[in-house]
Amino acid sequence: MNTKQKILSKLYGKDYLEYMRLDDLLFLFDEDEFKDKTLFDKNFSAVDRAIDKLVRDGYVKEYDRSYRITSEGLLFRGSGGYTKELLISKRSSIGFWTSIVSFIIACASFVISVLK
Repeated sequence: MNTKQKILSKLYGKDYLEYMRLDDLLFLFDEDEFKDKTLFDKNFSAVDRAIDKLVRDGYVKEYDRSYRITSEGLLFRGSGGYTKELLISKRSSIGFWTSIVSFIIACASFVISVLK
């Protein structure tokens, strides 16, 4: 994990690491290429969980002995993937709470100025 990823994981929490793992797996797939199931260590529960999520979300299709990225997976990967989704959602909630705090400060300032 590089410095930027360490900072982002501290800022956005454990969710960021899970989303990053999903993106890393998604970026392993190339267009029209099948990946053998033996490439993924299914004994490692995080990889198992991530592959299952990619299949459930429709970004990877599971075959008897392999996986393959879908068109939706290619488009999703091209638009930034799971980490971009998380960053957008976290940033929008930060903006919301910042505006609430700003509103409260403005109301308090108004009340204080009226009382003087």
